Parts: sequence; structure tokens; C-alpha cells
Amino acid sequence: MTNDGSCGRAPRWALVLGCSVGSGAAIARGLARQSRLDVVGFHRGNHPEAAEAVRRDVEAAGRRCVLLERDAGRLESIVAHVEDLAAILGPDEGLRIAVHALTGASLGPVACPERPERALHPRQIARTFDAMAHSFLFWGQGLVHADLFARGGQLLGLLNFQDESTPPGFAAIGGVKGALTSYVRHMAFEFPRYGVRVNALRFGATETEAFTHVPSADTALENIARVSPMGRNVDIEDVGKFVSLLADERAEFLNGSIIPFDGGETAAYAVQMLEPARRSAGEGRG
Repeated sequence: MTNDGSCGRAPRWALVLGCSVGSGAAIARGLARQSRLDVVGFHRGNHPEAAEAVRRDVEAAGRRCVLLERDAGRLESIVAHVEDLAAILGPDEGLRIAVHALTGASLGPVACPERPERALHPRQIARTFDAMAHSFLFWGQGLVHADLFARGGQLLGLLNFQDESTPPGFAAIGGVKGALTSYVRHMAFEFPRYGVRVNALRFGATETEAFTHVPSADTALENIARVSPMGRNVDIEDVGKFVSLLADERAEFLNGSIIPFDGGETAAYAVQMLEPARRSAGEGRG
């Protein structure tokens, strides 16, 4: 073991937490195809056919794939899950990247006097934060304690537009994303001494199962694509390819970053907000 806590493991594996559908599945495929990494994936078992498709695609790329049907967001089970992972990795093999793509959010208003049962409950908040924020911290802790990263490895969280916007009923998710951002920064200060970097990817509105819970999801996606400088929404395949880029050894100095990846979507919002004022000013000059 070296002075920074790394035992010199070869960077052969990627860990994807939440790998069966959506961005997690695309990331698993991208890391196998573009980064040439073997994949260990955790999934809850809700989409067995999709998980099997991920396994087939990773193996078709010539990489090993081990999928574990476990709830990776249960905090009390993370230590056992890390032990399972350690048994899969060879004695000299380590993680090049670990991606936290877990979901499990509760939606609802903060206050609803006319129907109090619709308002967020403490149990819902606790489950949402455990699955989508606290598990990121404790998976990072467990992986570092078990020394499963290769030197220069990376722990990557996923963020989206919901941490900077206010769609109705998304207060719990907004809070989770704020907490995850803070965890990234604190962990990025501590983990490099153990040879590990911590970052988060903040991607734009994407057509996934999770996005269907956004009010008027189809209309929202159409409106976002209309204002985007790229003329379309972010696609999960875009996300998968970009995570492979982040896993490249040439990105080894990237640490503590919240990386925007939205094709200019956020910038377009600001321009749209100015449009009414511009039109008004133009009419006045005429």
C-alpha cells in the first residue's frame, strides 16, 4: 500500500449504482464500450429484462459484467454490499470510476392545508435523502475504507436541472440535490489523500422514466428542446458517452467539480427571460 492509502490496484472496473434503466444503464454501456472497463452494477430488480439487456450489451463489448440485485440505497446494507463488491474484484483489480445513479424520490407539496395527507411526510423525506444523497456519502466512505479504488479513481454523482428550478412537488428532490452538491465538495477535499477524486455531473432535461413524474413532462421537454441552442434535449446516450470521457486518465486532475452538461439549456433560460423586456423596449423605440 502506498502512502496515500492506495494499494496499486489496476483500474479495470466500473461500479454503477442503479444500472438497469435510464442514465445508469447508458453509463454502464458507455463505460464498457468506450472506456473498455468491466462493470459491476447494482439494481433493485424492478426492471429485470432491462438489466439483462445491459449485461448482454456489456458482454458483447468484450467486458465482464456482474449485476447484483440489491437495494444499494439502504444505508444499513452498504458495508455488506461493499464486501460483495470486494469479493468480485480480483486482488489486484480496482475501480476506475464509481457512478451513483440511484433514484427513489418522493414527490408532493410542502404544505397542503386542504388535503394534508398530500403534503410531504418526514418518512418520505428521510427515504429520499437516504437513497439519493446519504447513500452517495456512505458508498464513498465504504469504498475508500475497503481500498477498492485504483489510484486516480473517481466517485461521480449525478445531478440535474431540479436542483436549480422549482417544478411543483419537487421540494424533496431539490433538497437532495443541494445536499449531494455539498457532499461532493466536502468529499473532494478529503478523498484525494487516498488517491480518489469526487465530482458530479449536472445534466439537462432528459427523457427518462424519472422525468415522466415532472408535471406536463412531454410539454416541458418540447419547450426545453425549443429553446436549447443545440435544438434538442440531452439524451441518455450523450450522458453515457460523456461519463466515459470523464473516466479517461487525461481527466485525472478534475476534482470537486459540478460539471454542467446541458447543451446550453441553462444559458437559454436566461435569454428567454430577457425576451419580453427586449420586445417591450423595441416597441417603445418604434
